[in-house]
Amino acid sequence: MPQITRRALLALGAAGLAAPALG
Repeated sequence: MPQITRRALLALGAAGLAAPALG
């Protein structure tokens, strides 16, 4: 299921960007 993979990858990227911003 490529849609689930893309969604997970997007969520992972968002978390990676948000983590340092939140500290």
